[in-house]
Amino acid sequence: MKTGVLTLLDTLHLQGAENVAVNIAINLKNSEHYSPFVCITRKGGILEEKLQEHNIQYIILERNHFYEIHKFTPVSKLIKDNNIKLLHAHKIGSNLWASLISRYFQIPAIAHYHGYDYEIKKTTHIIANKIIGILSFEIVAVSELLRQNLIKSEGINPSKITTIHNGINYNQYQIKPKYKLKKCLGIKLNSPVVGIVGALTEVKNHALFIKSARQILNQYKNVYFLIAGKGPERNYLQRLAVELGINDKCIFTGFRQDIPDILSIIDIGVLTSHSEGLPLALLEYMASSKPVVTTDVGGVSELVEDKINGFLVPPGDYETLAQKIGLLIENTELAHEMGLNGFNRIKENFSEEIMMQKIQHIYKKVLSP
Repeated sequence: MKTGVLTLLDTLHLQGAENVAVNIAINLKNSEHYSPFVCITRKGGILEEKLQEHNIQYIILERNHFYEIHKFTPVSKLIKDNNIKLLHAHKIGSNLWASLISRYFQIPAIAHYHGYDYEIKKTTHIIANKIIGILSFEIVAVSELLRQNLIKSEGINPSKITTIHNGINYNQYQIKPKYKLKKCLGIKLNSPVVGIVGALTEVKNHALFIKSARQILNQYKNVYFLIAGKGPERNYLQRLAVELGINDKCIFTGFRQDIPDILSIIDIGVLTSHSEGLPLALLEYMASSKPVVTTDVGGVSELVEDKINGFLVPPGDYETLAQKIGLLIENTELAHEMGLNGFNRIKENFSEEIMMQKIQHIYKKVLSP
């Protein structure tokens, strides 16, 4: 009989950490030893379709407030009926609940950190991390820098924390350019496309991308800038593009489920965040053999080797960002070489298979008598 593993997540929105968590559950479905189940503590989302497609059982608790502990009642039945012997939670909110639930049911919990949650007040954040650090059996950090921060800033025992970089199924991204899509988006077929994929939130700092676009267009008139994603910053970013006089060259696609197709038509992938764990967008760019230009934040430098598969730039520096993007527009040979280097780096070090091997090693360690 397979061992049941219960994944805890706050939501099923299509974001980096949530996508990684669902992909882990899907991979467990195909494993010899584990059966995945998923509990969403707050709201569902687009990733429900992915769970349904792979016939993975999940429940949504629809909690709106911290004190609604009674809404965890269905979890008890799920654990008892499905031989669940392990909890694997993602992000600080679910990490906290998993650490508490694990002690009640006397089953181990793994807390998976994808970065810091900027919506939680500092004091609450510290208290939550203290509880997680004490009660969780093991902790996974998506970058070595994040691991060191959890040790130094949160006082978590180093022996409990393992770095496991996010992995990706690179075969999904090696596709030929979708020229029809390029035409549908109003982009001239022979024009270079600089793209950025991610939620339009303050921490992702898309304004930096648009400001750099203004600089680039002073020299390269035929370039388009594609912004894929939705979020609260969209109206502000569209106004900024209008104010800078480049709205005709900035294409806001909104939410897309065809990211591999979108990436097939870009020439350069960009990330402009103030802060990151190990961003899925960069993995997707590299899996698509695209050179990257990214702010040097969080665990990004563990993924991107400066001048090898892309360029690292200081956060907030749109002029340097524009300079490096311009260099890749000008030198297509360099761009192609960096793209290939990025793909090879993904294949050798950041594949989904490598990630799952490391995760199942942690499972085996935690479940050992």
